[in-house]
Amino acid sequence: MTIIQASSVNGQETVPVSVTLEINQTQSIGTACYVLGPNSGNTQSWEEETDYSGSLTFNANLNPSSAALSDVVFTSGEITTDGFSGSENIVVGGKRGLFTYSFGDVVRTVNSTIPDTPSSNKLNHARHGSIITRGSMSSSHLIFGEQGFANQTINLATTSDVLVKDETIFGVVNSGQSTLTVQQLSGSLLSGQFRANFQTAPGAVVSGSSDFSSVPVRGSGQSYVHAYKEEGTIVASATFTAPTAFGAWATDEGLSLSTGLESNSAGISYRLLYSLDLPATATSVPMTIELDGENNISVSIDVPSRGLTFPLVVVSNEGLEGNFDPVPNSAYQSRLIKGLPAGRSRDARLIFPREDMRFFRLGVME
Repeated sequence: MTIIQASSVNGQETVPVSVTLEINQTQSIGTACYVLGPNSGNTQSWEEETDYSGSLTFNANLNPSSAALSDVVFTSGEITTDGFSGSENIVVGGKRGLFTYSFGDVVRTVNSTIPDTPSSNKLNHARHGSIITRGSMSSSHLIFGEQGFANQTINLATTSDVLVKDETIFGVVNSGQSTLTVQQLSGSLLSGQFRANFQTAPGAVVSGSSDFSSVPVRGSGQSYVHAYKEEGTIVASATFTAPTAFGAWATDEGLSLSTGLESNSAGISYRLLYSLDLPATATSVPMTIELDGENNISVSIDVPSRGLTFPLVVVSNEGLEGNFDPVPNSAYQSRLIKGLPAGRSRDARLIFPREDMRFFRLGVME
């Protein structure tokens, strides 16, 4: 009599994950640029270092074996760029004056909806966006010896046509490529610990103009042109635990497994049942054992069309005690099969030369 048993190893399917990334490194420069009046020689700009803060959440599918991501969507979160302010002595039309500027915290709210599969860990900029939901840009202009001053505050979250905004959290301005990587830190048959690393550059650009010709202190035809450009790098990371594909299947089947090595009441390995796309309660597996016309042992296995999720290997010994040793592929009489690797989607027929008191099993490929 020949006895067939089975077990298996980690598969190739994906499981859904949702990860919140915390910003843990900042490097940003906010540049304020103003053109005062029609003479371009009045252009002045100031740069200030700013800090990023906040977090953002992405949903994705994770391949537990390769730690590759697909269907990535940044669904929520806020990124805040700290504001800055200052004042400068200026000369406009031969007259000295004082110019003050102030930028309130710029807050972007993430609102992506289109999935993206990273290519070499690089993200498609156009598929992950945000909008500026809070922030202000203020300025005032005082000419010494004149009465009064001109001032204005622009809401950066406005939808007015006077503003030109880059509404992506992965900006176009000197941003390069945005990347999202995942590495597995540890794992078992049921779950693994992963670390997600994200890097991008917001590259926000806000600009607008205002006509102050009616303000006496400015004189006829004077106007402001405002521009704010942000350049920097956001680095964020998070450590999270996700089930393996097998672990997710076990949960869906209502199983409470501690190691993943368990078998059901019929003595069939849960890993084998999962690999063969069978329910956890199955009492048999789709295989037949028979002698062929040359008195060889023929084992036929029905492989699911989605492919094996755990690679299988044939093991044997001369009795039911002691170790079962792997049978090398060279021992198969059939030339049409080269093992049972993960992903195989064609039915398999294994043929072995008959030996007295030889027992065969399907086992784990180590």
